[in-house]
Amino acid sequence: MDTKIWIQLDGQRQGPFTLEQLPSTGIRPETPIWYEGLPDWTMACNAPLTAQIFYGGPSAFGPRTSYNQQQPYNGFGRDNSQQPMPPCPPSYLAWAILTTICCCLPLGIVSIIYSSQVSSRYMANDYAGAVRASERAQLWLILSIVCGLLSAPLAYMTGFTKMLFWL
Repeated sequence: MDTKIWIQLDGQRQGPFTLEQLPSTGIRPETPIWYEGLPDWTMACNAPLTAQIFYGGPSAFGPRTSYNQQQPYNGFGRDNSQQPMPPCPPSYLAWAILTTICCCLPLGIVSIIYSSQVSSRYMANDYAGAVRASERAQLWLILSIVCGLLSAPLAYMTGFTKMLFWL
């Protein structure tokens, strides 16, 4: 007994078709299909019965995504299969550590915190979040440098540096 397969082309359900009839319908790997035994509409390349049309056998990696599941999101509102993500924004981590040691400890720590969030957000496909963290790390880095440059002459004039050398 042949399995009856329904497909969805141009937003309309069509079928039933047999497995032998499917190639003549214009089915593509991302075409939604359903047949008895599938829990929900699935892309044709992911269904065990129809994967052989595209790959010459059942999918070795199992189902990739269901038709009704949300596609991966890369922060731009496009799914990752259409556009690659841009390169990771700069994290400024080395500069943040350097300014924390040399310039201004409290502001440098904030810069380190934001710097450490850049790569983790990028790896989570949150490009917009990675850019925000990078921009904030840069802002706190600049504030730390400015604070350190402004406080150095003030410390020298008040004699604070002399006290440090006597300790």
